[in-house]
Amino acid sequence: MLRVDLGTLQDGPISVVRSIPPGDELLAGLEFRLVQDLEIDGELKEAGPDRYFWSTHMKTAVRAMCRRCLTPVTIPLDLSLNLVFVGGEAPPPDPSVYSVGSGVAVLDLGEAVREELILAVPEYTVCSENCSGLCSGCGVNLNSEQCRCEPATDPRWAPLDQLRAAENEN
Repeated sequence: MLRVDLGTLQDGPISVVRSIPPGDELLAGLEFRLVQDLEIDGELKEAGPDRYFWSTHMKTAVRAMCRRCLTPVTIPLDLSLNLVFVGGEAPPPDPSVYSVGSGVAVLDLGEAVREELILAVPEYTVCSENCSGLCSGCGVNLNSEQCRCEPATDPRWAPLDQLRAAENEN
C-alpha cells in the first residue's frame, strides 16, 4: 500500500520507495497492463498547514494494443512528478492539486499514482508511425500480409467504365 502516516513528517521529509507488482489491486481495471513492476522512489514533505509536496520518480513498462493493427506494444514509462496534496473540506481550485480531506492522519498516495500512470500512457498507441493496420475487408494485418480482397467497384461508375472501354476499342 502507498499510505504514509502524516505524523511522521514532524521529523522531516519521508522517503517513499515502493515496488508495485503488475497484479496489484491498485492497478485493477486499467485499459493497459504492466509488464514489469512499477518502481516508485520519492520524498514527501510538509509544505505548510494541511499541505504536502511529493517529489517522485516512477518507472515501469505497460502493454497496450496498436490501434491500427491490434499488435501488442510495450511502452516504457519513466516519469518524474511533483505532486501537491491539500487538506480541507473545499476542493482545491487547481485540478492538478490532490484533495486529501480535512484532519487526515494517513495520506494515501495510491489514487494519485494510479491517475498519473493513466495520464502517462498514450491514448492512441501505434506500433510504428507507418503502420498500415488491418484490411477492412478480409482483416489481414497489412504490415505482414498482402490483402486478397477484390477491388470494390461502385455501380454508379459503370456507365463511365463502359465509355472508357468503348474509347479504348477505337
